[in-house]
Amino acid sequence: MQERVLSPEQRERFIHSGFVVLRNVISQAVLDEALDVVIETVPEDMTDFKALVAGPDDRHYWNDLADMAPFYQLNEQLHTYAEELVGVDRLQPPSEFTQVAVRYPTGQFPSTSEHPVTTVDGNPHIDIFGDSGELRPFTIGATTYLDDVHPRGGGLTIWPGTHWRVAEYLSEHGVDSYSNEKVGDMIGSRTTPFEVTGSAGTVVLWHNLLVHTGGCHLEREPRIAAFTRFRRSNETKTSHDAAKNPFKYWDGVKQKSSVPTDGSSFA
Repeated sequence: MQERVLSPEQRERFIHSGFVVLRNVISQAVLDEALDVVIETVPEDMTDFKALVAGPDDRHYWNDLADMAPFYQLNEQLHTYAEELVGVDRLQPPSEFTQVAVRYPTGQFPSTSEHPVTTVDGNPHIDIFGDSGELRPFTIGATTYLDDVHPRGGGLTIWPGTHWRVAEYLSEHGVDSYSNEKVGDMIGSRTTPFEVTGSAGTVVLWHNLLVHTGGCHLEREPRIAAFTRFRRSNETKTSHDAAKNPFKYWDGVKQKSSVPTDGSSFA
């Protein structure tokens, strides 16, 4: 029997909230190599705050960095955690394919500590759908911070438990009814967004139906994160049904139906 890498509490958190934060699970050597590749590829000087503010909001690299080898090693380590939830031998083997998102500071600093944790013009969305509402199937996501991310530093911002609400919405209205404009209805007013912060190597495992966005960035350093999306071997054939049943095809999860909640216990 394969040794478990997630505790019962972490597994329950993922089922209930749609994500779990892991600390110190990626080797430092892999993190260092991956970060070096990003710094080598990005055209801006990462230490020049004025240049970063004057540049684009962010840059996205889809498997086209100067050297993707460190990301294969990263994904190998992440695959073990994802597989425990989805089921042994249910996911396609890890590869080097990774989206690296570099989010730049805005240069706008809050006047009080009550500044919102999400961007003013934030974009809450669900990654299995494209901008036009087309289905882009995958099973479980993993976001790895390649450098430290402080509060209001562009961290991944999540609406806990929304994987259940999205599934309910799609069950009632159909998968083809989705659009980004309807995400607000799926979120509702009861769930407070949760910004994930942490040191380099912090990993967020998240369900493919979870609503999320990039948080506001008021720090002076870029936020550098790697996004890996793992797929079940039969994901394409079952994608419509899986979008309406969050854990139906997850052998590693016993709880297959929604956990009743008012949203207050997610954060």
